[in-house]
Amino acid sequence: MEIYYTSRKKILPLRTPIHAFPFGFIWGWLPCGLVYSTLTWSALSGGIVNGALVMFCFGSGTLPAMLLIPCGSNYIKRLQQSKFFQQLGAVIILFYGIYTGYQSIRMLIYLNHQS
Repeated sequence: MEIYYTSRKKILPLRTPIHAFPFGFIWGWLPCGLVYSTLTWSALSGGIVNGALVMFCFGSGTLPAMLLIPCGSNYIKRLQQSKFFQQLGAVIILFYGIYTGYQSIRMLIYLNHQS
């Protein structure tokens, strides 16, 4: 286990694009259910042109989401760091705790009356 931690400290965090390249290469080969199901659909589409069209449509449909994810993640990161968001989260958790406690007490009272 010690070998794992020492080797991890040498390569993580990724400081340069050269360090990130092997991880990106490996990440690209990880299985993705949507891609594999579309590849199966493409292979069974009846021809090369139809298969290429299926894959083109899949790529065209996922491209906007892939391009907008970095913009959305930056916005969410800024939102999470805002004082308002942190206080709102605290209030929501507080009210959820009160609600859960209230429901638990109601359940105990209900079960007490049943017996």
